[in-house]
Amino acid sequence: MTIKFHKMNGAGNDFVVIDNRALDVNLSRE
Repeated sequence: MTIKFHKMNGAGNDFVVIDNRALDVNLSRE
């Protein structure tokens, strides 16, 4: 599966933003 994301940083921290407003990405801990 391909997931579109944006890698960003702020105050020395890197983080990833995933736009899941359409609920088409199912994320789980497994």
